[in-house]
Amino acid sequence: MPTRTRLVAAAIAATMLTGAPGRADTVSLDAAKDNTIYQTDDPFLSNGSGDHFFVGRNNQIPGINLRRALIEFDPTGSIPAGSTITGVTLRLNCSRTNAGPQTITMHRALLEWGEGASDADGNEGSGGLAEPGDATWAHAIFPTDPWSALGGDF
Repeated sequence: MPTRTRLVAAAIAATMLTGAPGRADTVSLDAAKDNTIYQTDDPFLSNGSGDHFFVGRNNQIPGINLRRALIEFDPTGSIPAGSTITGVTLRLNCSRTNAGPQTITMHRALLEWGEGASDADGNEGSGGLAEPGDATWAHAIFPTDPWSALGGDF
């Protein structure tokens, strides 16, 4: 086999062994479910069906200090099987803050949690009474499945 033919064959073999370059696609997902749980003297507040969710500390309302937003995304059907996810970006619009931009820390919830029918009154910042299936400060799924620690397992 002439040298040139060997080089072309080697180049083709090398290309086949390295595989085709991977695609870099972007997928945008809406939340599959969301909820807010409220640290308060009443650990059974929620906002599963409300229009907003809340996160952070608020010392304006006596007895209510922390709010945690729970958000779940379901990529099923949006990301091809065998894909490798190399990065994730979450963009939120903070529309009800007096403090300006804040850092929010994200954690993976270790238990399945609920989004029930609770819908807090008014601006929703104080929460509403939990309905069956809601997550609360005390329950991943109210009233049957408690968190192992108040405020959630993460």
